[in-house]
Amino acid sequence: MNGERAGASTRPGDIAVTGNAVEIGRWGGGSYFVGIIDEAAIFNAVLSEDDLKTIMEHGLSDTLGGLATVAPTNKLTTTWATLKADR
Repeated sequence: MNGERAGASTRPGDIAVTGNAVEIGRWGGGSYFVGIIDEAAIFNAVLSEDDLKTIMEHGLSDTLGGLATVAPTNKLTTTWATLKADR
């Protein structure tokens, strides 16, 4: 939290490769994370605490070289909201 380790999972077992879809905020078809998940990303390497702190201080987009973020324009919900507002 804010660049400092705030806890660790107490779930038993190791992370295993499966044929299941990736789920963020859910544990193997069972319990769900209670809280807010912001700027989710999946990396193919273990990140150090310094890496995590840099991401926390500068955000994923800036840290990873300006990856495009999802723009709300021209999406169904924003288009529908514009149409409704214009009525």
